[in-house]
Amino acid sequence: MLISLEHYLILSIIIFCLGFAVLLAHPRNLLIMLMGVEVMLLGCLLVFICFAKLYHNIDGLVFALVILTLSATKLAVGISLLILYFRHYHSLSLKNLMTLKR
Repeated sequence: MLISLEHYLILSIIIFCLGFAVLLAHPRNLLIMLMGVEVMLLGCLLVFICFAKLYHNIDGLVFALVILTLSATKLAVGISLLILYFRHYHSLSLKNLMTLKR
């Protein structure tokens, strides 16, 4: 059985929807929300890679690599901020974050 473009697109939609479901299921935990955003981004990157392979164009692969690199840096900064937040409040709940606005 040959795996076609439609299979990859369906897989990317499923991955994106799983990440979105994580965001909806855990709206209070910052770490899980960050992981859900990363899963959604990986679903989008799979689309870029699929179309780059379909049209034999390297632009989609380069774009996916740049986004993946920026995502890794965003994740590193986000986790370091979450560590500082956890040290201060001893939880990762968004309830304490709302008090920082005042």
